[in-house]
Amino acid sequence: MSGKKRDAGTGSVYFEAARKRWVGEVVLDDRKRRVTARTKVDASAKLAELIRDHAGGTVALDGSATVASALEIWRDRVLPGRDLSTSSVENYRWVIDLLDAELGKVRLRSLTAERIEAALDRLAAGSQGRPLGARSLKYVRSTLAQVLDTAIRRKMVATNWARVAELTATAAKPAARKSLDIDGARRLWDALLADGSSAAACFALQLVTGLRPGEAAGVCFDAVDLERRHLVVRRGVRNDARGVARLVEELKTAGSFRTIALPAAAVELLRSRRAAVAAMRLAASSWIESDLVFPSTTGRPLDGSARRSALAAICAEADLPRLTPHELRHTAASVLSDQGIPLEVIADLLGHASTRVLEETYRHRLRVAADGAVAVFDGLLGSPSSTVG
Repeated sequence: MSGKKRDAGTGSVYFEAARKRWVGEVVLDDRKRRVTARTKVDASAKLAELIRDHAGGTVALDGSATVASALEIWRDRVLPGRDLSTSSVENYRWVIDLLDAELGKVRLRSLTAERIEAALDRLAAGSQGRPLGARSLKYVRSTLAQVLDTAIRRKMVATNWARVAELTATAAKPAARKSLDIDGARRLWDALLADGSSAAACFALQLVTGLRPGEAAGVCFDAVDLERRHLVVRRGVRNDARGVARLVEELKTAGSFRTIALPAAAVELLRSRRAAVAAMRLAASSWIESDLVFPSTTGRPLDGSARRSALAAICAEADLPRLTPHELRHTAASVLSDQGIPLEVIADLLGHASTRVLEETYRHRLRVAADGAVAVFDGLLGSPSSTVG
């Protein structure tokens, strides 16, 4: 190796014979940093850029830091501070594991948009199990972008390449959500009332309020104020690690906790439920006491799989397209949008933090604004001629 050429405050440039490369070296914040190049001119230019970036606060201080270290910091320091449901945290941890498997060993200074795109392509092809579709890949990329934002603030990396990376065009697109029109919603409402089951009553409430399936299944009598026509959304039903449906005091996001107004049809529906649940209790051979408005035949929360099967059967009997419980929420939003309810009102009703999803999904349905969401279903359905038992 030749002698080092040093310039005060600018580091040094020298030739390393063993590697046949020119090396630029400088100490920044008590840490030695190096760059290499095939020529002395290129090494000098890289060294000057490194010093300039450091002065501007955009240079990574630890050249050996890996993507895994950035993922660990975000998972252990940032994620616990988020106001998220248990399921959302679990989803993020699942993504962190995918990213660690695909990119964990890559040094942050070597990370590029191309490397991220290659990792996303592998995930789309099923490298970590089942192939990921476009929606899941967007979630992975978004999570990595958040991780790299934190890494940038800590000066672990200079550029957020996840915000540059593009998804493969061949990734499977999510299936389009189905939605009933107003006539279909009326027919489904009548079919639900005629069915007479606890699950059908739960679906009917979803249809006129847009509640998430777990939110509707988790409604308890203490959350219902029939005199003021209000419902407080504060509980949900989720499957535990064993797949058993449980009533939980948590929702998808902080914005999911809300109080919503009830149309007259929902008030009449809910008014019938105390007598219906009392009858179910008397008929049951065993009963788990709860305050649920829509319990199973044993008093437990309704199982998600059973709910999906029940709704499919009701739709088939009514000669309607097969819907999932979540598509009742989609139908409620579509009906309100068709009737001119402002997106902001619909977003509040559904517990969305913003109107972005609604704008992407329902903008083509907008008409002249109407007075309010409750008035729509009051006008369309009125009071039910019969109640759900």
